[in-house]
Amino acid sequence: VDLDASANKKLVDRAERLVMELGRVERSRARELLALARGQVKTAVLMARTGLEARAAEVALTQAGNFLRHALATLGREPIG
Repeated sequence: VDLDASANKKLVDRAERLVMELGRVERSRARELLALARGQVKTAVLMARTGLEARAAEVALTQAGNFLRHALATLGREPIG
């Protein structure tokens, strides 16, 4: 899910849909999270699933080797299926 949503309109739409699906949020919330995460999909998804702020989500991802599944497991959240 390494996708920088700031590149173009098509990628922004794709990023929003990924955050919606993986983060289990509505499009408006996905947009909000992506803005807070500076376009980083994994960060936005982790924020959606855990309620973490952007910086804390970035740290959690880094500590998990940038693997979203590992970050979720470490935080005691249901893995992405």
